[in-house]
Amino acid sequence: MQRVLSATLVSSINKSTSETALAAIERSTSDPAVARIVSASSLTEFLAGHSDRPPLAQKSGQQELAHVGSQSSLTRKYSDKSLSKEDLLKLAVQQQQQDSFASPANANGPRTGTAIGPPATSAAPPSNEPPTKHRKIGEGDTYGSGEYDAGKAAEEFRNYQDSARQAVVENHYRLMRTHQTMDFVMRMEKKYTTFDHAQLEIWQAFQALETYVDSSDPDAEFPNIEHAFQTAEGIRAAGHPDWFQLIGLIHDIGKLQFLWGCKEDGQEGTAHGDQWALGGDTWVVGCKIPGSCVFPEFNGLNPDMQDSRYNTETGIYQKGCGISSLRFAWGHDEYAYLVVKHHTDKLRAAGHPNLIPDEGLAMLRFHSAYPWHNKGEYAWAEAPGDEKLKEAVLKFNTFDLYTKADVRPDIPALWPYYQGLVDKYLPGKLAW
Repeated sequence: MQRVLSATLVSSINKSTSETALAAIERSTSDPAVARIVSASSLTEFLAGHSDRPPLAQKSGQQELAHVGSQSSLTRKYSDKSLSKEDLLKLAVQQQQQDSFASPANANGPRTGTAIGPPATSAAPPSNEPPTKHRKIGEGDTYGSGEYDAGKAAEEFRNYQDSARQAVVENHYRLMRTHQTMDFVMRMEKKYTTFDHAQLEIWQAFQALETYVDSSDPDAEFPNIEHAFQTAEGIRAAGHPDWFQLIGLIHDIGKLQFLWGCKEDGQEGTAHGDQWALGGDTWVVGCKIPGSCVFPEFNGLNPDMQDSRYNTETGIYQKGCGISSLRFAWGHDEYAYLVVKHHTDKLRAAGHPNLIPDEGLAMLRFHSAYPWHNKGEYAWAEAPGDEKLKEAVLKFNTFDLYTKADVRPDIPALWPYYQGLVDKYLPGKLAW
């Protein structure tokens, strides 16, 4: 089925679609990554009503993606002050006129604006076979034990002592430990459980994350989307169920909240921006921060550690309350879990036959909770059933961690396969 990327794609990201494109651009220039998403389609709408030449009556998904990509480069230049407002409009009008004269013969050529698009727009044939560098598991193992050849030794991962990105990572955790308090987490919950920031399909969310680099990760310097495909491919090659593969693909998609966040809330979308409420190892707020956390020397910076309600072993919680009853430091894990669970609940109510199981939702929610699943903390909170969830998270994390390597995935070739999994388990637009 041929899909068309709507010219109002970003109307779901920015609700004020009646405002002009320039207003949208100016509102978002504090973060060029946001400007790239918000302004591209707003500018398309604006130009459609102001250009001397009429736009195409209907663009294919291929043409529209290329158009948005070209407009994005212009808005990025405007955002970093290298392009004036007048020149922005002049060049954008010229670009639209070029799009209007675009030859249909070029419609199926390689995309230059994005690596991911609707299924029908992929220039590469589907890749239905997993990479041969993996070892497939034997039959009968629920999750499997396949291995991934990352190209470097296991002990080289999660190096928080002297990695090539040490300064960036250390600063990230200093800020995270300083600002992630109970009050902050509750404020983020209130903000992001309204599910009214956007209505986006998974592939549209990935477009928004195309250039995102995680400042908390010592093992990754490439855009986060590449890690998503590395993880998913490792899981697929090990012979795990397709829902597990999909979780591998979308496990970091909660970082999309950078679109609605700000520097003050630690939600910038740039590699050297403040991301202390987007990524990083999480711990439970509302009780004592354990010394097993990375950079434990920063624990004393957290104001809650001076509050008698929150600085004891169990804090505000009851023993045996269950891991799902704990509040963890806010980040992409919780947001992805909330969005996917919200959508899954709607699918269940509608009688959809294929649903992500509880183990998959736990992988989304707790994969950054290293003090729990890796260091054995919070055992006092565990309830019956939590061991099963921990097993799932530990199995997932072998792929989340050890697939981070310098082998970069061919995303356009892989995307059709994974779009099939999205259509199976998370069809339609998700409420963000």
